[in-house]
Amino acid sequence: MRTLAMLGVLAIAAGVAYWLWFGRDTLTEADVQAFYVAQMEAGEALDAPALCAMMSEDYLQRGTVWIEGRSRQMQQDREETCDGITQLIGQMAQLRARSGGRFKPDSSQTIVSVDVAPDGSRAIVKTRSTLYIGMLGMSSRSTDTVIKRRGRVMITGSQSINWMGVNR
Repeated sequence: MRTLAMLGVLAIAAGVAYWLWFGRDTLTEADVQAFYVAQMEAGEALDAPALCAMMSEDYLQRGTVWIEGRSRQMQQDREETCDGITQLIGQMAQLRARSGGRFKPDSSQTIVSVDVAPDGSRAIVKTRSTLYIGMLGMSSRSTDTVIKRRGRVMITGSQSINWMGVNR
C-alpha cells in the first residue's frame, strides 16, 4: 500500500515537472488572441510599461515607414521601440489631461492570421492596425513572431509597413 502511495506521488511530481519544463511554454492560438487583446487594452489605458513588458529582451522591429509619399527603412531594438512608445504615450496622456479626459485616440487592430508552429514554440501573426489622433492617421500591416517563455506570451519581432499622414 505504501509503495502505491509513493508511486502516485512520483507520478504527480513527474507530471508537474513535465508541465514546468515543457507544457507551460507551449503556445496556442488562444494564447495569441489573449496577448493581442491585452496589448490593445494596455494601449487604450496608455500603459507604456505594460506594452514594453510584452516584448522579449531580444525584440527587433523592422519595416518601412511611408510619410506623405516618402519612404524610409527603419530598424529598432527593444529599447528604441520602448522609448518611442513611452514618448507617444506621454504625449497622448498630456492631450487626455488637457482635454479633461475627452481625448481618446481612435484605434483598431485586426488579426488577419495566426500560424502556430506544430510544436507550439512560436506563432507567426499577421495584423492590420489603425490609429487616428485628430487629423493624423497611421495605418500598419505587420507580421509578428510571438513566443511563450516561462509561461509568459511575448513578441520577439515584427516586420511591418506603416503609412502616416494628415487626413484632409
